[in-house]
Amino acid sequence: MNVTIRNPPGTRLVPLTASLLIVIALVAVTGCGDQKQQADGLVRAAIEQSKADRHADALQLLGRAVALDPGLAEAFYLRGACFTKLHQTPQAVEEFSAATRLKPEWDEAWCALGIAQLTAGETEQGIESLSKALNLNPEMLSAWEARARGYRDLHLTEDELSDIEGLLQLDPVNCNALLRRGTLLSETDPALATEDFSKVISRDRTNATAWMQRGLCYNRSGDTDRALADLNIACRLQPDNFQPWLERGRILRSLNRLDDAISDLSKAVELAPNDVSTRLELGQAYLANSDPDAAEANLLEAERLSPENGDVREAMAQTDITRGHREEAPERVAELLAEQSTSSPLLTEATEITPAELPEETIAAPETLVHAEPVPVVEPGNFDAPQIRSALLAKSDRRKEAIEDQTRLISSGVGVKPNAAAQSVLNRGRLHLDGKEWTAATEDFSTYLEVCPDDAEALALRARAWLAQKETSHAITDLTLALLKKPDAADLYTLRAESFDQFNEPAAALADLQKAASLQPTRLDVQQKLAERLFQDRQFAKCAKALDALAASNAGQLSAEQRLLRGRARLADGNLNGAHEDASALAADESSSPGAVKSTDVALLQIMIALRRHDDVEALRLVKLIPEETLTPDVLLLYGQTLARQNLPDEAIRIFSNLLESDPSNTAALLARATVFVDTADWQAASNDADLVLQNLPDDPRALQIKAISLFQNDRFREALETLEHSALLSRDTNDSRWMRIQCCDELEMTFRELEELNALLGIAPTHEAARLLRAELLEELGHFDDAIADLSAVLQHDPVNLVALRDRGLLNQRRGNADAAVVDFTKAIELSPDDAELYYRRGIARHSTGQNDEAQQDLDHALELNPDLADAWYVIGNIEAGRGKPDVAVAAFAKAVEIKPEHAAAWYNRGNLLFSQSKMQQAIDCWTIAINIQPGLFRAYNNRAAAYDRLNQDTEALADYEKTLELNPGFVRAWDSLAWLLATSDNQKVRDAKRAVSLATKACELSEFKDWSCLNTLATCHAENQEFDAALKWAKQARAIAPEADRKELDQLVATYESRLKSKRMSVKPAGSVR
Repeated sequence: MNVTIRNPPGTRLVPLTASLLIVIALVAVTGCGDQKQQADGLVRAAIEQSKADRHADALQLLGRAVALDPGLAEAFYLRGACFTKLHQTPQAVEEFSAATRLKPEWDEAWCALGIAQLTAGETEQGIESLSKALNLNPEMLSAWEARARGYRDLHLTEDELSDIEGLLQLDPVNCNALLRRGTLLSETDPALATEDFSKVISRDRTNATAWMQRGLCYNRSGDTDRALADLNIACRLQPDNFQPWLERGRILRSLNRLDDAISDLSKAVELAPNDVSTRLELGQAYLANSDPDAAEANLLEAERLSPENGDVREAMAQTDITRGHREEAPERVAELLAEQSTSSPLLTEATEITPAELPEETIAAPETLVHAEPVPVVEPGNFDAPQIRSALLAKSDRRKEAIEDQTRLISSGVGVKPNAAAQSVLNRGRLHLDGKEWTAATEDFSTYLEVCPDDAEALALRARAWLAQKETSHAITDLTLALLKKPDAADLYTLRAESFDQFNEPAAALADLQKAASLQPTRLDVQQKLAERLFQDRQFAKCAKALDALAASNAGQLSAEQRLLRGRARLADGNLNGAHEDASALAADESSSPGAVKSTDVALLQIMIALRRHDDVEALRLVKLIPEETLTPDVLLLYGQTLARQNLPDEAIRIFSNLLESDPSNTAALLARATVFVDTADWQAASNDADLVLQNLPDDPRALQIKAISLFQNDRFREALETLEHSALLSRDTNDSRWMRIQCCDELEMTFRELEELNALLGIAPTHEAARLLRAELLEELGHFDDAIADLSAVLQHDPVNLVALRDRGLLNQRRGNADAAVVDFTKAIELSPDDAELYYRRGIARHSTGQNDEAQQDLDHALELNPDLADAWYVIGNIEAGRGKPDVAVAAFAKAVEIKPEHAAAWYNRGNLLFSQSKMQQAIDCWTIAINIQPGLFRAYNNRAAAYDRLNQDTEALADYEKTLELNPGFVRAWDSLAWLLATSDNQKVRDAKRAVSLATKACELSEFKDWSCLNTLATCHAENQEFDAALKWAKQARAIAPEADRKELDQLVATYESRLKSKRMSVKPAGSVR
């Protein structure tokens, strides 16, 4: 009941009005256009911050811009740029991705996304994004250049070269592109490469790399003079780079300018002391210059750096021979002799008979070896017998003697059967391979392949040797060449799959295994490898299908191991019936054959099937059939997790603790136990286990999540938020993590950060009810009532019986003046919660504001039945009764309200208003005094108490209260008007001040824009009291012109009085105070 009381002039009486006291502090909410303008302004400010290298500040501004306008792609783009500057590449990728989703035709956003993805190691995705940029804008140089770099990272030389060509079509003088193309073409097309390097040099004569590369191209073309000239310039431009010195030293050594070569190579070694090639070149130069001591010193260092390097061993062997120390390095000498045999003229045609062609029984017969041993190793025209003897020695486990025979055959070969020597090299390579002498085997196979480069078997043998030495790329190359000769060789595909695995190329390995399996569908070992590989790659359906095909083939029934694998694959693929079939078959098979599987493995499969069927009871039964001490850690872990799900936390903790006693570093057990501690609200124990995990795995997301939960539950919200912001959690951001961050922000009152997080979460999970309810609450606090209502409506669209949403939307509708909508919401809420007194009270207020006082009264009465101590209900009843013209009933209702809640300022205030209307001035003053004590800023109470003091002729007190009213609310017109009247008409000479009264009355008219007839009349009266009748007449006439008809008669009399220029100092008798 907001009632303004004043003492008007003459007999002007305004009836008392009573209304509900609802004061809403509205925050202006700009429309959509204004929000976008604000967002654009924030983006511009962020650009300036970023230019000043204040990227973190820019990110904050951009976050606010996104909150205002979530569709502002430019804001996401700039956030990505800021994260890039801060070296936070994953976040940059996320922001650029958002920009491309919002503006899919924005070429620069795609380009920026691609570059960020390349930086993050997501090369294939980066190439895809850059391709989209180029589809949108084929002339974007940065996209061409970046995509070429991506192709380079994937070793896709042809694609890289194609992109460089595209770049050079747009920018023919791009030095980096020319330099790279020249480097790529230097081996295959040195002439064109030379042109590219020359173009670079013409634009940048200080580019040492271009000079060096052009020099190498000249050398490949046989123009050593130009080569040396270019390399001279490269060395002068980059004196601290070992590479130009090394290359110039190599050319000088090839020209037999050994002293110059040694000088250059020594400089290269000084700059790169740990480079094997540089040490080797220098050692060979010293050797050629007849300085074996210096050669040995450098070669020994090279051998230390790379013990298996064949070139180094050859050079060491040559050094030993030069120094006459052959006996000190027999192994090197043997290798050297084997390598020197490649130049023998005997290697001209294939051997006619090889050990592989001998019948097995001949090889195995002891007497054959007896007869073969006396055969001379070298007999002109007879290479077959020594070959057979070598094979027999090898079969008799006398491999060293067999190797010696092959070596003598190679060294002593003559021109009768020249290719016999080549076959001996191949056979010796096999012997080395069998003896795991990988380097020697590789060298022999390489020697043989120089003569017979298309021999698929030799390529495969060398690939095995490479593979054993971890030289995977060489192995893949040899096997690829072999497959070109034998495209249907399943063994070669299987071996190359193994090589691809070592090379960390799982997709290629799987493709080769699939090819091998298709070539030999009934070969058990190949099918087994394929199935295992598919299982490892989590292609469970394909794994099961492969084993199904094997079972249906001529190979017959699956082995127990294969059936177990199929059961696991079926289980992982969700085929529970098929998995159960395999598990049952395995359980029924009590075979103890070597192919049988462990009963524990079968039991574990059965347990997992039971768990997937949500049959924890059966799973526990199965686990208990196995003695606990025989269970593997994996089974124990699963057992503990099952106990936890069955609400047996103490037993689960015991199992996990036992696991940790035997292995304190068991991360899975620590995490499982921590999870149980979380479920049982033992936050400290959970945090301790999480900390133990984080000591060894500081980026473990599960441990970080548990730690954050524990910190949050212990009210350590800031630490919890810091933990949730760990990069390991942000990189796999889940809705649970986002929600916990939001709750931390809420507790820390980080309103705008909280709103930003809520916007992000609801963008991903729009049906997250708790998030929508919380955002609605925040938006209401910020004054964005329509947006808050929209969120609550979205909740109710998915959940029409959400009591909280109905109640809160009702309150917001009520605050927005949508009383009818509020009544609808409260009615639905009451249907869900019929015993909630607050809901009846709220609906009563809404009905009262629409004039449905009888229905409002019923709601309020029912609310009081449910909660007799609901003071606010009595207060609203008082307002309703006052509006019905029942002041006594209303006063009683207000009295009841303050009896229940003595600090109810509004009830005291409205009670005073009613007592004033009953002329109970002192009682009214007492009520307003209490209201002021409770709420010192209640300016209307001061104003109305002043009016009551005026009625009691306590003008000094009235003056003080009017002054206080204006101090609290300088814009309150009625206080200016009433105070002016008091000063103009008071009988108290200490109060009376006619001149000030004119000033105050003028202020009242200014605030009301001279449109309030009552204020104009007061101004006229004040002028009259100052004997300024001309002005009094002017304002009296204006007051009469706009006054209501009922008040014009009195104003006519005043006009007439002023016109007669009565000289009386008192033109009006001060009437009793009244309520206006």
